Amino acid sequence: MNGIELLSSDNVTPTPTPTPVLITTADIADGAITTPKLADGAVDGLKLLDNIINTAKIIDGAISTSKIADGAVTPDKISNNASEGSRINAWSDPTVTVVNAFGDYQDHSFTTNITLTVPAGKAYYYNAIYSGQMYYSIVDRANNNPSFYSRWSARLSANNTDLTVPVILVASDIQNWDPGQNYWQSAYVSPWVFRLTEGTYNINLIINGYSANTMNWAAFKDHTLQILRVF
Repeated sequence: MNGIELLSSDNVTPTPTPTPVLITTADIADGAITTPKLADGAVDGLKLLDNIINTAKIIDGAISTSKIADGAVTPDKISNNASEGSRINAWSDPTVTVVNAFGDYQDHSFTTNITLTVPAGKAYYYNAIYSGQMYYSIVDRANNNPSFYSRWSARLSANNTDLTVPVILVASDIQNWDPGQNYWQSAYVSPWVFRLTEGTYNINLIINGYSANTMNWAAFKDHTLQILRVF
């Protein structure tokens, strides 16, 4: 027919269906696929197995804020697991501790039960809050002095080495004892921030003070120290 030969379906050889080639992560050398080789949106969460990408596979700085969609990171995705141990360490002691207040400035150490441990290769940052009360009693006056003076500070130590800067707890100018006054008392709160590298640290409290020789003794009580690991 007009030089065209019609073939029946019996004479057509079907094209074989190609066998798909499966490529696994083991078949791809590290660094073989870079972001310029991937179209925007080509890889979504459905195409990635759970836990297939870990931090060891992401180079420093590879993920920037421009690569994270607005609102993509929500509090539920970064909050700590409920099974994680508490990041708060606390020590309290209601006992009245009397320390020498006559003479030059002196350190007075208080042993806490707080031990902080930082794993190898890590560095942790901490917030600490210390509170308590300090008072003078009129019966502890030096030489029946009619007045008193106070300047007391506190700092933290780790393994007997200063950890924080001193923070003033109580300070007053020379004041006279009022008639009938038996005590002079002041409550205080002292905050600190500090950083620790790997190791185990026993935390102690050090109070340092001075009464300008107006008092023989000073008393401290209701100690509370709380330390929170921030990250």
